[in-house]
Amino acid sequence: MQTTDHIKKANWMKAQQQQMQEKTSVAAASAAVDVKTFTYLGSIINEHGGSDADVKARIVKARAAYLQLKNI
Repeated sequence: MQTTDHIKKANWMKAQQQQMQEKTSVAAASAAVDVKTFTYLGSIINEHGGSDADVKARIVKARAAYLQLKNI
């Protein structure tokens, strides 16, 4: 390769790296959202990583299902 080819390749690589950094900063800035609770794979997780709400929700659902079966 000639020197000009190396310079072109280096400039192309630098431009690609800058584009990747810009995309990463935009994605990181837009993806961060604070929430109190969220559901992950069917489990309710709170902001502290606890799952008390999940256990309570499952008990309520189980109780409702049991009461429906009881009337059969």
